[in-house]
Amino acid sequence: MVSSAPAKVRRRPVQDNDLDVVTDLLTEGIPNRLRKYWTNGFDRLRKRASVLAQRAGNGSGAWLPFSSYGATFIAESPPRPKSAMAKI
Repeated sequence: MVSSAPAKVRRRPVQDNDLDVVTDLLTEGIPNRLRKYWTNGFDRLRKRASVLAQRAGNGSGAWLPFSSYGATFIAESPPRPKSAMAKI
């Protein structure tokens, strides 16, 4: 009998280089939303994060608790991403 160890799944914040695969996962998982819906949303979040980062850089000691894409995470188990969660 062959026993295999359970796959390890790692959850991490979404980075710029993840956007294509995250957009694919969200489009597949929520079929009533077009791909353009997600790409537009990520563009808006990126612009918003840039403004917040500039404001936080004024010496106030403020920091951003999430990535540029809000509380958007990717779950991956090598060799590829398995799911995405967007809490925007």
